[in-house]
Amino acid sequence: MNVKSCFWAVLSALVFCVSTNAQLPTGSIDGIATDPNGRFVQGAHITVTSKSQGTVRESASNADGSFTLPNLAPGSYTVVLSFTGFAEVRYADVQVEPGKAVTLDTKFNLAVQTSTVDVNAASQDIEQTQSMLQGQITSATITSIPLNGRNFLELAFLIPGNRPGPTFDPTKTNTIEISSGGGFGRGGNITVDGGDNNDEVVGGTLANFPQDSVAEFQIATGRFTAEVGRSGNSIINIVTRPGSNQLHGSAFLFERNRHLQGLPATFDRSQQVPRFCRYRVFLSASRPTLRYSNI
Repeated sequence: MNVKSCFWAVLSALVFCVSTNAQLPTGSIDGIATDPNGRFVQGAHITVTSKSQGTVRESASNADGSFTLPNLAPGSYTVVLSFTGFAEVRYADVQVEPGKAVTLDTKFNLAVQTSTVDVNAASQDIEQTQSMLQGQITSATITSIPLNGRNFLELAFLIPGNRPGPTFDPTKTNTIEISSGGGFGRGGNITVDGGDNNDEVVGGTLANFPQDSVAEFQIATGRFTAEVGRSGNSIINIVTRPGSNQLHGSAFLFERNRHLQGLPATFDRSQQVPRFCRYRVFLSASRPTLRYSNI
């Protein structure tokens, strides 16, 4: 084998390793379609519509009545199952989460009874395909809970079994190590939209992301599935916010009031307090000069 062949072989192996170790930033919807007598329905038409973007995915049930729609972006979906001679079954507000599968086992009714059957999706949200010990931090939690420092990974401590881990690099003061199940925290696997985000030297996150850019994230503390692998601590699967058909945004306010702060025990009150100044910089569009204002 020449040098060129060896190069392509090694490159293919590396690409394969990265693809198999990446945690999935998407979810899936699956289930089994049956008739009123419990027999499998082959060829049932399944339509999945994203409520935020309006995208549509379609599929059909197999000979054993099973159907699967993989690689769905996290979010809310409307799922409709239809078959000739049976009433249409509609699931509203099906919540797809990263790294998880939603199982919608469906039993059709005869069309003479009713034209459409609406099913509460919340009652069907039972994980039947995985046995991972995991927790989900949803978008509602990220946007509603205040965080000192606005580091979204602090929300992982809401999941049982997680606590702050020791940091091994004094220059990375703004990063957070997640210790799961008593581990150190540096041996975890952190991905963002399926891409690697691990500091291979000291562990933890390689790059920080602002809280407003994160849609939700999954943290699995045990019994990982085969496609994630590569972790001696936990799996943190981060999904950034996607676009939608509606205009939206966010804002936050941070205030540190001096009347609510206490002085340290070692503070010498007899010494004069040094003057503290903070400057705000203005950049004029009409004149390319900088002006400083003392605040």
